[in-house]
Amino acid sequence: MWLSKQYSRLCEARARPAPHGLLAAQQQEQGRRQAQQAATAASSSAAAVRGLDRYSSTGSSGGSSGGSSGGGDSGADSAAGDLFRALLLRLSARYLASERRRNLALDPVANFHLKNGAQLWRLNWGGDTSPRGLANSFGVMVNYRYDLDLVHARNQAYLVGHTVAVSDQVRLLLRDCGDTRARVSSPE
Repeated sequence: MWLSKQYSRLCEARARPAPHGLLAAQQQEQGRRQAQQAATAASSSAAAVRGLDRYSSTGSSGGSSGGSSGGGDSGADSAAGDLFRALLLRLSARYLASERRRNLALDPVANFHLKNGAQLWRLNWGGDTSPRGLANSFGVMVNYRYDLDLVHARNQAYLVGHTVAVSDQVRLLLRDCGDTRARVSSPE
């Protein structure tokens, strides 16, 4: 949908009648630059989505598809995709749970939720495949969980003890990336 809007803007820019004079030349140059930027953004976004699809590996790797029509290196692509996915999820967990500025989470959204007593619950691979999501976080999204009985205790643990409440999934990702600096509390 976003690509189609960019394409229609590009077509509209080319279909406008040409004005006259110096202002017209400036307007034409500006329109040409905008059309180029839109075309570049559309092609890079499409390439990013294709790249994410290539590394998503949502299916099982040990299936019985003996007659695949892909190239001979599909196993290598799958292994590279799995490695990329694991690495990116581990680094995302470390960024959200460990990276701090003044003892608060470096990410402003994480800081907001953790200050309000949430638990860093789950990281989702391919959760946001929009162009903005791919540019900001390679499509990784995070879920926070609010347990009303524990909100106040987690709020105090974060603000006073600088401890982040994480789920078992996030704890495993932190352990796998070897992060010993993370101050995390156990899930209750």
